[in-house]
Amino acid sequence: LAMAVLLFCLSWVGTILSAIMVVLCLAAGLYYLAEIVEEYSVMAKRVLQGAVVLCVILHVLLGLTGSTPTHMAVVGALAHVAYSGLLVTFPFFDLSSPAFIASAVLFFVHNYFSFSHFTSSWFPFDELYSYFVVSVWLVPFVLFISLSANDNTLPSSTTGHRSPRQGGLLAVLTALRAKADRILPVRNKNA
Repeated sequence: LAMAVLLFCLSWVGTILSAIMVVLCLAAGLYYLAEIVEEYSVMAKRVLQGAVVLCVILHVLLGLTGSTPTHMAVVGALAHVAYSGLLVTFPFFDLSSPAFIASAVLFFVHNYFSFSHFTSSWFPFDELYSYFVVSVWLVPFVLFISLSANDNTLPSSTTGHRSPRQGGLLAVLTALRAKADRILPVRNKNA
């Protein structure tokens, strides 16, 4: 009995330690990818453009061959076309722009249709996982990683006067802070 309890406790310690290691490895990997995108933002934009084109082609092929429902393939292709609209100002993201809002809405609609389709019947895990990683999450994930890229990039030389823009991640945090300041009560220090 004591040995079973010891092995049970050891399995929990091992599980917790491995979960901590996985989280640390993911954090290090995300940090490294963010650094690469910051350092090579022009190359990252080209890679993203190529990924968008390949995903649109993949959605068209999946829709034509009947591998996925037509509405799911159309929404997936439209979502990736909307993501390409974000690349016009890459690495800058305006969170209130129609391209960003359309991308966010289509991302959630595409996820909903995909989850609905793949939960309606049984599919092998490798097909399910591959579809979601390549066709649904790849481009939005790289766009999410690149939110911090414009915070540390040098301004490019352009003719004319441009208004200063705030970076994607910094803009999100500033908008959340402003919203919190408007909603939450302010405590007076004199009282």
